[in-house]
Amino acid sequence: MIRRLVFLVCMGSVLLGGCGVWPRPNVELLEGSDGIVESRFVHGMAIIRASINGHEPGWFLFDTGANMDMLTVEAAEKFGLETDRSAHVSGSSGQKKKIKMTIVDRVEFGPVTKRNMIYIIVDMPSFNEFLGEDIDGIIGARGLEWFTIDLDFPNRKVAITNERLDPDDPSVIEFTRRRNRLVYVPLDVLGAGVKGRSREFSAMLDSGAYDGLSLDTQTAKRVSRYENANGRKPSIGVHGIQEYHPMAELVGGLVLGNTTIDGALAGVDQSKNKIGVGIMRNFRVRIDGASGLVSFERSDGAKRLYGTETFGISKLWRFDGYRIHQIREGSVADLMGLSAFDQVVAIDGKAPTVLVDHTSFWTVAADATTVTVRVVREADDSEVDVVLPLDWATVKIERREKINSTHKKVTGTIEIEDGEKRVGKIEFVQ
Repeated sequence: MIRRLVFLVCMGSVLLGGCGVWPRPNVELLEGSDGIVESRFVHGMAIIRASINGHEPGWFLFDTGANMDMLTVEAAEKFGLETDRSAHVSGSSGQKKKIKMTIVDRVEFGPVTKRNMIYIIVDMPSFNEFLGEDIDGIIGARGLEWFTIDLDFPNRKVAITNERLDPDDPSVIEFTRRRNRLVYVPLDVLGAGVKGRSREFSAMLDSGAYDGLSLDTQTAKRVSRYENANGRKPSIGVHGIQEYHPMAELVGGLVLGNTTIDGALAGVDQSKNKIGVGIMRNFRVRIDGASGLVSFERSDGAKRLYGTETFGISKLWRFDGYRIHQIREGSVADLMGLSAFDQVVAIDGKAPTVLVDHTSFWTVAADATTVTVRVVREADDSEVDVVLPLDWATVKIERREKINSTHKKVTGTIEIEDGEKRVGKIEFVQ
């Protein structure tokens, strides 16, 4: 989780002598703009270009799960900001902490100008290590409540506009806001109605969370096989907090808008329900704050997605075509002869597109019980179809010979997630 702070602002004399100390924020949107914000995507998360008080622009995580903006200690110094103010904040664990804060006169990104914004000052070593680079801070959703936030994950674009969503569009659903002013969407898990309890719940849209779906304990007990939760998945935040959460299989398909996601896993024992970029990156997500609507759009019109980790494929990545990133030992994919770095040329007869790039979910037919993966046999450059069952069963599968027992040395162009291209060499031996 990227943020761990829930702010206690406007607490009378407790915080800095009252709210009168802090100026009123103001947000403007440039009229006639296409709304595009300069951005790139790292690990599926949007990193946007923004200027602080007219200084040379820096890079910031764009986080719909943050109701406050943040600057690193180094960025505050670089931008010449005073950091002599402070306030007590409460984290999700209930522990209070005194933290430095500052006022930023003007923040500009794309068509947006934010004025008189409160920023908190934080250290982000663990998160920057996770990204593999240093960013200057986090820009959250505060001040953008009446605009439309457009996060086109497959095409790696960010925009802020005044466009309204059509409530009659089947991909559009209503959302609610809570006291923290963040966006919570309704979810359903098919087959989760147990002992008369509702299977429906809501989750916060969190573009600053690397995970897919995270559940609090009570929700996890209702909609997942909580008692069989296993594995320990790390969650690293900007404040240096590293936590490990068990993963549980949902009891049925996760219904998000008009799309059903089968084979999704959830991190459990967390503080709140959240949808992170592990799921959001499969869609173009538009949040129309003025209308209280959010859409989850697929350019292929998919009504059903299936988690590839269920049959043992972590994801595909691009290196001279789409290739398998990792294969889980003993999984269906492993037993049927697939290997890491195998080149995938078709999924159910269709060539891979950006919709499967670095994601763990593939489009399948509503009634599909298998998915057919076509890979290149490097020994003779032929193509081989591998039919993978979607029922997770490995009992009746006998181990087959690997289609590619070794892989050729390859020199080519690596296309990384932010769309840049770098020439590199890779030497891979199975």
